[in-house]
Amino acid sequence: MFSTANEIYDLLIKEEITSSQGTISFDFLGISVDINAKDAIGHLFQEWLAAWMRSKKIKFRTVINTQEFPDFLLDEISDKKSLLEVKTFDYNRSANFDVALILKHIVDLYFLTLIA
Repeated sequence: MFSTANEIYDLLIKEEITSSQGTISFDFLGISVDINAKDAIGHLFQEWLAAWMRSKKIKFRTVINTQEFPDFLLDEISDKKSLLEVKTFDYNRSANFDVALILKHIVDLYFLTLIA
């Protein structure tokens, strides 16, 4: 089933994502290390979210270039609607992403909506 970003958000809240904790470890050449650096979480969480959505039978697509907006396409056909962009940040500090870039995407989406 294809879902909206709001439906995914509601399901994550229902599963108590905001009060849950996780760990990140890295194994290489027989050495395992727990990762405490918070700057590594963004892409790793995106990978986790993709696996979580698969486990919930939520269909999605991804863009070819993972550095481009959006992270997930939630519409079966359209690349212009039902977009999901994931941003992570340290709740006790500030957002670790470029707010100006996000605002640019919002403006771009607004104009795409006007044109469509």
